[in-house]
Amino acid sequence: MSPVAQRRPGLRTCADTEADVAIPPGLLCWPGHPLNANLCVMDIDANLDKLGIELPEAPSPIASYVPAKRSGNQLYISGQLPLHAGKLIAMGSVPTVVTPELAQEAARRCTINALAILRKQVAGDWSKVVGAVRLGVFVQSEPGFAGQPTVANGASELLQDVFGEAGRHARAAVGVVALPLNATVEAEFLFEIKA
Repeated sequence: MSPVAQRRPGLRTCADTEADVAIPPGLLCWPGHPLNANLCVMDIDANLDKLGIELPEAPSPIASYVPAKRSGNQLYISGQLPLHAGKLIAMGSVPTVVTPELAQEAARRCTINALAILRKQVAGDWSKVVGAVRLGVFVQSEPGFAGQPTVANGASELLQDVFGEAGRHARAAVGVVALPLNATVEAEFLFEIKA
């Protein structure tokens, strides 16, 4: 027998329903269901599991600022570095010291850290997240390197893999001469959340 939709933390729903709906794995309910065509279908925890991602504890700021700040329905997440287990996974400039491929992985790691902060801000209830609004990615770049958009794709693609269409966002990818702690990448995020 097919699984049926059930309410639980971590499931994104755009509308309230008690409908008994058959669902494929990783989805809350079947899209376009005749009883409720506006039901969102993304199971964020299932997507993270499928991607092999276990979110860490939300990282602490490295200076005098807060990790996130809410203004109305917008949640701003401070710039995240590519820290894993307390250490940077990439240090130095692209492309001589750090390859573009490793820099892209660093952008992905920044996103994982941001998702950990987002989860904490919504108390583990992913249904409060409407979607990603904007992403800013800063890449420590050597003169002549123009591959910042490709590096930033490491963050952008992960947001879309996790949130589906709700993960599509506006973006800036910028080359800079230096970043905190000599990190290769720093990324900042803006999400829309429910009131």
